[in-house]
Amino acid sequence: MDKVRNKMDDIIKCIKDIYWNSIKKKPNVVGFSGKLKHRIKDGKELKDTKVFRVYVTEKDDSISCKDMVPSTLEVKNACDCSINTIGVDIVAIGKIKYMDANVKSKKTKTKKKQIETMTIPSDHQKRCRPYMAGVSADHILSTACTMNSPYKKKVGMTVTNEPIYKTYISSNGHCFGLENDAKQGDCIVQPSAYDGGNLITDKIAEFAFGVETKFTNFTCPFRNLFFKLYKALFKVATIKQFENINKVDISFAEPINLDEVGYGIYGETGKITGKGKHTEGSTIWKSGRTSAITSGIIIDNSWTGNVQGRRGVAVYEDCVLTNCHCEGGDSGSSVYMKDANGNLTYMGALFAGSDTTMIYCKWENIESEAGVELSLN
Repeated sequence: MDKVRNKMDDIIKCIKDIYWNSIKKKPNVVGFSGKLKHRIKDGKELKDTKVFRVYVTEKDDSISCKDMVPSTLEVKNACDCSINTIGVDIVAIGKIKYMDANVKSKKTKTKKKQIETMTIPSDHQKRCRPYMAGVSADHILSTACTMNSPYKKKVGMTVTNEPIYKTYISSNGHCFGLENDAKQGDCIVQPSAYDGGNLITDKIAEFAFGVETKFTNFTCPFRNLFFKLYKALFKVATIKQFENINKVDISFAEPINLDEVGYGIYGETGKITGKGKHTEGSTIWKSGRTSAITSGIIIDNSWTGNVQGRRGVAVYEDCVLTNCHCEGGDSGSSVYMKDANGNLTYMGALFAGSDTTMIYCKWENIESEAGVELSLN
């Protein structure tokens, strides 16, 4: 099994090294799967073969032949130097963007799910004490996002050699962290400013730190020019390409009053009992400020692709693509699974999506990239 997995990993690495730089420049291309996938035809996966999956915003029959993604790729076997022909599958997922309140989504029917969970969007947008994952919260200078689950960070040791932790609340880097523009001590409010939150009565925390977002290009043309010059100089100085790949979009704030921090998920009665596996085909849920509680299926647990933000475009890898419904303002939502007893298993943080998809970053990447641990109480 490990040999098969290693062989598939080698094939993906070979495709990335040889072909991806040219494929990503094709019209509508926004990403790919980090592992070989079954081909999709008429909405169903064909189990007889595996292909390299390329994600596009939409399929366009008017694209010229030279601009089309190739239907097959030739990959050399690292062991015996034989040539493998790998098919390419094109899957449309829409334009992927950060899902803060700047994003307008098409309205879809989620009323049934909201009634079943006994919440509606306006419930998630109210002032809530104690506050918890699933409610509106954001940087005072932002629009509106959703709070994620609390994390803790080791800050020292006691005299008896026991770890000392500090508790932080969390949301996306483009929410609490303003896409790298937030300063330590900045005000975090609940509810978000779009929902009436203000500095005087609704301040709950101060921005502490976040994982820096590395952009591939910027909306500002001058910044984009300087960034291109920097990459060119980096390549000359190091003889390496500048790596600007992200795995998470996450930031943290220090609560003013720890007694106001809740450890549940708004709209759910069960408790988070642990952290889950991102198994394709599994049902996941999210609790968000704009579309309340919705569910969907994990489509790809190894998604890599472009995400459009306010400042520019960032590339993310090793994230999870789902067909769960989300809307602008749901960014930061805790993603979780539920068992028959109502117990919740934490999966990660929603940060991007389109009108048909939702993408979240994995809890294990959040912990490793930020040096934190999920706090269960």
